[in-house]
Amino acid sequence: MQTPTIGRIVMVKGYSNRGTDEHPAIVNFVYEVEKPNEFGEQAYRIDCTVFPRGAAPFHVETIDLVDTRTEAAELLKKGVDHSVEMVAFWPPRV
Repeated sequence: MQTPTIGRIVMVKGYSNRGTDEHPAIVNFVYEVEKPNEFGEQAYRIDCTVFPRGAAPFHVETIDLVDTRTEAAELLKKGVDHSVEMVAFWPPRV
């Protein structure tokens, strides 16, 4: 997994607006978690500002950052039992 730093762009999944639940966000703070995440990678949590299409930006605190959209979707599915409402992931490389 890439190492997150302040100012990097990530995608946030879990907030629905205008037909999508994925929106760009800018990292504001990084928490390094000591144990690996569910996918065996270095775990990070971040604070970020989310920029939904056609709506005001908003701040989100302490959400998990995973490597891919698929991992984010898996974590949100499990989140029904663990109070996970939003997850960040790296945008795909083009």
